[in-house]
Amino acid sequence: SLQRWMYGGPADRGNSSSFEVLDSMVDWAQVNYPHLRRLVVTGFSAGAQFLVRWAAMSPEGANGLTMRKFLPLTIIAGSPSTFLYLSEERPDSACVPDEDQGQYWTCNDFSIPSPGQDCDSHWNKYGSGLGGMHWRASSEGHTRYVANKYLQKSIDATSNSEVSKQIRGRWATKDVRYLFGAMDTKHCDVSACSNECEHMLTGKNRLQRGLNFMSHLRREFPGSEPLWGIFNFGHNHLAAYSSHHFTAWALPYDNKKYQVTDRVVTDTGVPKADYVDRFYAAWECMGKCDNTPGCNSFMYIPLVGQCFLKDKCVDSSSPIVSPASGAFQFQTFWKDCTLEPEEGGSHGDEEEGGSHGDEEEGGSDGNEEEGGSHGDDEEGGSDG
Repeated sequence: SLQRWMYGGPADRGNSSSFEVLDSMVDWAQVNYPHLRRLVVTGFSAGAQFLVRWAAMSPEGANGLTMRKFLPLTIIAGSPSTFLYLSEERPDSACVPDEDQGQYWTCNDFSIPSPGQDCDSHWNKYGSGLGGMHWRASSEGHTRYVANKYLQKSIDATSNSEVSKQIRGRWATKDVRYLFGAMDTKHCDVSACSNECEHMLTGKNRLQRGLNFMSHLRREFPGSEPLWGIFNFGHNHLAAYSSHHFTAWALPYDNKKYQVTDRVVTDTGVPKADYVDRFYAAWECMGKCDNTPGCNSFMYIPLVGQCFLKDKCVDSSSPIVSPASGAFQFQTFWKDCTLEPEEGGSHGDEEEGGSHGDEEEGGSDGNEEEGGSHGDDEEGGSDG
């Protein structure tokens, strides 16, 4: 089943955990591509639910590195609807209102659910928490049994508290990042996200659950801010993977030169050139702008990968369109017009599939593998 796969359960034949399968893919990539310098593993919706559990359970990614060659490993989870909590605490009821609270929502109050609110004592069972994940645990369900056997290969613990402590210690060293849709706010009672009791305790829609989990991570790791970003769309993998955040995290380009607005600026300026014949990643549009005389900014439509180069000098005070505008999904990328241009530019027009300069996120020149999965990621899918 889909849930069995997401939770690290066994394959249809045999007892290999789905976590072992991804471990072997990460290892295989390093063996077969000896010039790799960095790996990015990403998943959306059900694929992201799988990744957040794999990130907690797998020894891969500890200290931000792979196990075989110690390459930088980044894990990017896009719009998961459920999470694996690292302690028994859950958001208080005030943090899970039925009404959407928007993308700036923060939960500050957590506690262990009280009797009558604890999903018949199952709120922390494996899948939503770490209940029963130690070598003395009973084999409650085949999925938990297989996931537990997998975990025991890298963690030796005889109680839930020991498991939680060791997983938290390892998690704190991993490079795990999250993407959430600003409009991914359909109530899980009527949407495709899980409405099981233990997951409803964490939020009533995907965005709320994601933001509550960010607050959970802040609580588990005081002084550390989790890495996460918002894209201006609903539950859509194209919008997530064409977002500025994903591009900056996964693809090698100089993200210090350009800044991006939440929505397009109201005055976009005089057109210089349009690139609409195919899907253009944001970094490709940066290269086009750098090599177009008089281009200081460009309007970008993430969902379709179209860019419109402009002469407009934009800064952080430039007004942007309202959320009610028909252009609310558009963004403006801009560079500081007060800076002297770099000789020769910084991007250039590159051949398809080529490298793209020095990357900031731990790699160097585009020799990287990306692996990921989507699961059921459209509205109406199964438990995305």
